Amino acid sequence: MIYYFLELTLILSVLIGFRLIKAGKEIENKNLSSAGTLWLVINGIKILLTIIMLFKSGLFQSQPSLCGCVTEMMEIGKKFEAAGDDADKIAELVKEFKAKEKECKAIADKLEEGKSEEEIKKMKEDFEKDCEALKGMK
Repeated sequence: MIYYFLELTLILSVLIGFRLIKAGKEIENKNLSSAGTLWLVINGIKILLTIIMLFKSGLFQSQPSLCGCVTEMMEIGKKFEAAGDDADKIAELVKEFKAKEKECKAIADKLEEGKSEEEIKKMKEDFEKDCEALKGMK
């Protein structure tokens, strides 16, 4: 919701700048046109600084995906085959697999949080259809 408000204020700020420039040209007032240009420059700098701050804050860092998590679990499964009869390696892989399973469950729980049963069912169908890692299993 806050993003829509921010987008609206951005659009309004740009429109105000262009209207000031247009009004200055219509009444042949260079001061008004300059004010519109300055308005756009100041808002452009403000927008640029906001974007830089958002990236530095980590807001746009990629979040772990459920499909990526499942893919990693399948890679661990392949390591089981390669481990053969090495009990130590298998024990290590079991720990790694359980940790990854817990991580995947947390991602799934977060995705399902606040959703209706119907929405969750649709999400699962989409997941099974879109996740490349699962396509190889069928």
